[in-house]
Amino acid sequence: MAFTQSFTLARDQFRKLARLDGKKAASANAALDRLHRERRLLERASSEARAFNNVEFELTNAMGIPRGLLAEGKLKGDELILVKEELDDLILRRDANEARRSRCLHQAGVLKKRIDSCERLLSNGRLEQCALIFAPPIKNVDTVDASTVRKELKNLGGKIDQMVADRREAETAPLDRATAKKIVSAALDKLATPPFVGRIVEGTESEIYFPAGPSGEGSPRVPDTLGFLTWLLRDQIEQRLNAMVDSEADDERALTPQDRVARIAKLDADKLAAERLHEAYAGRGLSLGLEIGLDANDLQLRADADPRAILGLADDPLGPPDSMPQEAKTAQQVADEQRIAGQWR
Repeated sequence: MAFTQSFTLARDQFRKLARLDGKKAASANAALDRLHRERRLLERASSEARAFNNVEFELTNAMGIPRGLLAEGKLKGDELILVKEELDDLILRRDANEARRSRCLHQAGVLKKRIDSCERLLSNGRLEQCALIFAPPIKNVDTVDASTVRKELKNLGGKIDQMVADRREAETAPLDRATAKKIVSAALDKLATPPFVGRIVEGTESEIYFPAGPSGEGSPRVPDTLGFLTWLLRDQIEQRLNAMVDSEADDERALTPQDRVARIAKLDADKLAAERLHEAYAGRGLSLGLEIGLDANDLQLRADADPRAILGLADDPLGPPDSMPQEAKTAQQVADEQRIAGQWR
């Protein structure tokens, strides 16, 4: 499998950093090893899947002969028994081959998603604009046995899944009633359009000016009745709307915009820390020869793992988002910040 441009770029940067800063050489080489490992595993899984495809084709063709003989209905006695046994054996071999092929396809699918996420991280400009910063290595993992690896991966996987669910809950949690009422008030301020009597006071006109409401091109000018009524009855309308907010508020789940941002930030940080540990145990499992899969005894790599955890990069190579130059941010980073901080403003 050919290296992509972003992979080659990262490899060159890692090597350059290793030459310039001896203290980071080990971390740079470890990150490079992780990149190579993911690709080697993908190549092997893809190659084995193709081999199992060929075996399935051969078995399917071989099953045609006994099936044809049985369809003719001429076999009797021992010949009939032997042909049935041959067909049953081919079916069992085909099913076993299909299970192994499905396993390889699952492995390839997981690895492809992990590599794609790493490629996106390596190609979005973050690494080109700063020296690479590596996360501290996870200690006390390289000596555990296979059973401990399986136990820890299952435990960490459950915690990460719960954090994902908690983050989704934080993103969709309703607003607290105080913030909702502020939004109602701001909306009414924007909607209200008072009439203009300044020219009467000036003595230049004798008519009250009512601002026009929205209308199509060429349509006659129509006063903004909704805006005028909102201005005229603003207190009563706000009181009724606030009562509706109170009736629909969910105080147990509600979050202020500030609490939402803080909650999501903490969940993201905790999830990344758990994923780093998960990747460390996964690496140990691979070194022990565990196979990637979905069964209880398999090594369960996470397809959605954070690429920073996979590669061993620091939480944010460019520092906290608030200190990051705007031109250094990717479009996705800017969109994420706006969505989290401004969606519920």
